[in-house]
Amino acid sequence: MTEFLRAANVGTLKGNVIPEVPNRHDPRIEELAGAASATNSTNTGFNSAPGELSNSWHRCLVHYHVDPKSATTPNVVTQTELRTSKEPAWDVIEQAREEIDRLYAIVRQQEYVVLLCNKDGVAIHHRGDERRADDFKHWGIWLGGIWSEKIEGTNGIGTSITEQRPVLVHCGPRRETQTGQ
Repeated sequence: MTEFLRAANVGTLKGNVIPEVPNRHDPRIEELAGAASATNSTNTGFNSAPGELSNSWHRCLVHYHVDPKSATTPNVVTQTELRTSKEPAWDVIEQAREEIDRLYAIVRQQEYVVLLCNKDGVAIHHRGDERRADDFKHWGIWLGGIWSEKIEGTNGIGTSITEQRPVLVHCGPRRETQTGQ
């Protein structure tokens, strides 16, 4: 069963909306989410989240019904939707370009990608090894990837946006099947 999130349920950036996309819904999640709500527990049969991530895991399970073990391909906006997502943040992108270049110079040796996402979690600017672009696109860590917690579950970008603070999610169970990390 695939559940589609309505664009109205996803945050907007000056009228911009994430298109309707399937989240990583699994019908078994509703049963587990009911148990988690009833017991007010985050230990729902999946690996318990460490410390500060437990709120995100609980939110993604109970409220968004996102299956943390899903291995489906990432959601990516179309080129038209990407242009629409970038337009309101064009000045920010231009101002951040030099700092993004500086950050990428630090992390590129580890083969990391630097993403700048809007408040909807859509990657609107990036730096990465162009020779590996196909791999990064496949994993959703390139322009247009949607990293909203409501769509992807617990992840550094979406959880930071939701909690409005910096969060580190490094090589956790959510993405290891797709990224091989």
